[in-house]
Amino acid sequence: MSKESRSRELQLDTTLAAVTLALGGKSAAKDDLLYRFTKRYLGNTSSDDSAVKSSELIIADIVQAWHFVQERKSSRPVIAFEEGLLEENGRQLPTTVVRVLLDDKPFIVDSLRQALLRSGATIKTVRNTVLFSGRRKTGAAKDSLGRFGQLIGIARSSDDDYSAESFCSITCARWGGERSKPIESELRDALNHVSAAVGNYKEMTSAAANLRRNLLTNAEYLPVSEENVAESIEFIGWLIDNHFTFLGYEK
Repeated sequence: MSKESRSRELQLDTTLAAVTLALGGKSAAKDDLLYRFTKRYLGNTSSDDSAVKSSELIIADIVQAWHFVQERKSSRPVIAFEEGLLEENGRQLPTTVVRVLLDDKPFIVDSLRQALLRSGATIKTVRNTVLFSGRRKTGAAKDSLGRFGQLIGIARSSDDDYSAESFCSITCARWGGERSKPIESELRDALNHVSAAVGNYKEMTSAAANLRRNLLTNAEYLPVSEENVAESIEFIGWLIDNHFTFLGYEK
């Protein structure tokens, strides 16, 4: 392990101890979940964000973020506004932190940023964390995990039990409480447009993969050169390999 990696691990352990203390202490299993969350959350901290937050503010932010992600009842994006502080030029400035939790998909961060700017918000810092979350509904079997309910586990990748969630924390200059409702409406409209654009992404990717398989299977029967077929197969494979976002639209 490099010196830099050891330093990061030590910093993470120190931060986790402070967060655990702030939360009143947890069981060993919960500590492991808290560790995974804290590591992923801090892993998306930009140098600019670190520069404008003291350790106390970082710990307070993690605690608020931890509470926010605990429950997800449906596919509807979870949106909340929290009051916070930001250190700037030696002063602590009041802020509004926008928290958003939803299924991971392309264009979320840029869409939220644009919605906030349209609403007149002054953005200070932006963080987007992808969580591979396993959740359990109240009363469900202990081995039953899904997309909704209480947060039970965080994995390194998505599978049948753990789904990818996008957790955005956007710190803005504080606004009056009367602005929160129209800003939330603007954010939800933006996310609805994102869903319309990428809602059929998996189906469209699957269709492209089927087209590639058909080209591979029927290459010798096509009225084009082998070179053209090979180029088409390679190009479609490149598109599918996260180099292109298939977009839908709504009328």
